[in-house]
Amino acid sequence: MQDYSNTKFISCQKVIARVIEELRSYFFTGGSVDDLLMNEWVKDCIDKFEYTYLPIKEAVLDMCNYKCELPCDFKAVREVWMCATYYKGPITSPHVFYYQTDCRISPSPAPANDCSACLEGYQCFPSTQTPTQVALPSLCDVPDDYIVTHKVMTTMNFSFQVTTMLKPGNFRTIGRCHDSCPNKDVWNIDTFDIIGNYLHTSFNTGTIYLAYYATAAEQDETGYYLIPDNEPFQKYVYYYLRYMIFQQLFDQSTDEGFQALRVKKQDSEEKMWHYYTNAKVYAVSDDIYGLQRRIIRSYNRNNRFKLR
Repeated sequence: MQDYSNTKFISCQKVIARVIEELRSYFFTGGSVDDLLMNEWVKDCIDKFEYTYLPIKEAVLDMCNYKCELPCDFKAVREVWMCATYYKGPITSPHVFYYQTDCRISPSPAPANDCSACLEGYQCFPSTQTPTQVALPSLCDVPDDYIVTHKVMTTMNFSFQVTTMLKPGNFRTIGRCHDSCPNKDVWNIDTFDIIGNYLHTSFNTGTIYLAYYATAAEQDETGYYLIPDNEPFQKYVYYYLRYMIFQQLFDQSTDEGFQALRVKKQDSEEKMWHYYTNAKVYAVSDDIYGLQRRIIRSYNRNNRFKLR
């Protein structure tokens, strides 16, 4: 299966614009259809591939009284780890960076001082005037230009290290895990269960590292869904949009164009399923590196039974 982290995503806006331009007579002339649902149809294409193109996110959860709340966009488990926590709480980060700024000051003499050495145009206090508490120190003979160096230090909440992978506690929890979730094959006395929107563990307190599949595909800044940058999937989206447009026209037709629309709909449906098959094969196929890793795992699958 294609690795999500190595998949490049692009906006579906160009595919939608191409379909609208090629079928513009249905959009602008007759006004039979519009583009309000096209973005949602793209989401339907992504959902048909289940977890393949859903975003993978990470979360660090603190256990309290044997449970913790799952992220609001959680859909399925990819990995669950128990962590050893070190230096818990805000600590000063060892990373420091510096930057400099050029500043310019306006000299102002102290009360009762002669202003001859200062710049012209600045107010001087008479010698008889009593200095106020907010009077600035004398800045005569101080250079007008100087450089200020700023030192910036940050803090970290805590650092942790994953130690043990947890095992699903029952068959219902296994159903909330992805098919390739490595937690299914773990032999461990520490378990986890998913009940409602909470993750339950066999230990009272601790830190959990969770890698999970989010519920919805990602969108760009304009609201269009992101699709994988590969030709099979883009072709599938293109023909799926055409099929859905002709499906709408077919449902609305009541005149003699019914037969012509049915032919166009059937042709678009055949091409849509053809390119869906191609995109599905491309999505579940291994690249050359994944195939190499799978062969090495098959060679080493019995190493745990060897006596040393």
